[in-house]
Amino acid sequence: TLEVRAGRVDDWLELFVDDDGIGYDGVGRQGTGTTNTEARLQLLYKDRRRFTLEGAAGRGTSACIRIPWMNTQT
Repeated sequence: TLEVRAGRVDDWLELFVDDDGIGYDGVGRQGTGTTNTEARLQLLYKDRRRFTLEGAAGRGTSACIRIPWMNTQT
């Protein structure tokens, strides 16, 4: 099962993706998608971003991206 959520918290946009798969244990090298996501966020937002992966074997994985909120409506 995959759950995707997004919301505004103060001046931040928070994006969450959770699954109930085999779980991310943080051991070993990062995959291409994770490496590319971190590099793109660094390029676009420098130190004004957060990207975390959490999980446990058999309990799924949670990914969170936090970037500055930008109001594009004028």
